[in-house]
Amino acid sequence: MSRIVIIDGDAAANAWLAGVLEKPGHRVTTTTNAQWAVDEAARGAVDLVLLSTAVPDIDSFSVLRKLKERAATTEIPVLMMTDDSEAPDITPLACGLGASDSVGRPFDAYDVTFRVNRALEFASLQNDWSLRALAAPQAA
Repeated sequence: MSRIVIIDGDAAANAWLAGVLEKPGHRVTTTTNAQWAVDEAARGAVDLVLLSTAVPDIDSFSVLRKLKERAATTEIPVLMMTDDSEAPDITPLACGLGASDSVGRPFDAYDVTFRVNRALEFASLQNDWSLRALAAPQAA
């Protein structure tokens, strides 16, 4: 299945999320090192990023911008993880900067799985459409 990186400082939440996402076969890596995650994504080793807005010493929006500005990572879906209290303010900003969606704490297994799978499916469809457009004969 897909390779997912979770960037968050909450070890208990990371373990829970990893367990939920590994059940359907995703490979999950958790980290607090955002630069490592961005570098892994640039190498092609990441299919989706779950990025917390609450990681100490990390500006999550700067990380999101880095991912969306680099050609190698711009198409990778990023889901922002927010606290429910901040979601109404964060979600429009995050999506405006290129995030695919957001998921709020406290997490719900069905909601997280649905949003992750939807983002991955949409990214796959976009890739298919891009490949078809490149392969199509050009009109004169």
